[in-house]
Amino acid sequence: MKKLADLQGAPLEWIQPKAFNRSYELRGRKDLIGSLTWVKALGSLAAAECADGAWTFKRAGFLHPRVTVRSKGKNVDIVGVDMGWGGKGTLRLEDGQAVPFASTNFWKSEWAFLGPDNRPMVTFRMKPRFLRRAAVVSVDDSAWRMPHLALMVMLGWYLIVLQADDAAAAGVAAGG
Repeated sequence: MKKLADLQGAPLEWIQPKAFNRSYELRGRKDLIGSLTWVKALGSLAAAECADGAWTFKRAGFLHPRVTVRSKGKNVDIVGVDMGWGGKGTLRLEDGQAVPFASTNFWKSEWAFLGPDNRPMVTFRMKPRFLRRAAVVSVDDSAWRMPHLALMVMLGWYLIVLQADDAAAAGVAAGG
């Protein structure tokens, strides 16, 4: 796998290679950059890997959900995302920095980690695909130097997939 920084300026894309499979690939210039795979068919535990690092993500809590991030193979949370209404969240980094994560359009087809000036640093634009999920990832020029860029690219996609799964489940429950 190539490091994310080696692809500065290149188009990045999350794809779901197989329909109904909770496994995703991050690609850039046709190269595999990373992967995100749910450990079990049901549940929220997922493993993310790229050349820049490996993590596990897991959602916990109901009224005030939180997504925890651990380095792969470790049992200590390194960072977390405090989740809010409608999929919004705040990534809390080790240094105490808070990075908002939110939808940037009415249709919730575009999500981003926002900088201090509320400008998108890492943006995920959903691509219409039949029975599969996909998104184009855009990184602001100023974000390429961030030490947590790879984590944000991996974690952002995890948060979007969770939100989409929750919305689909709510639709099924409301219709049933």
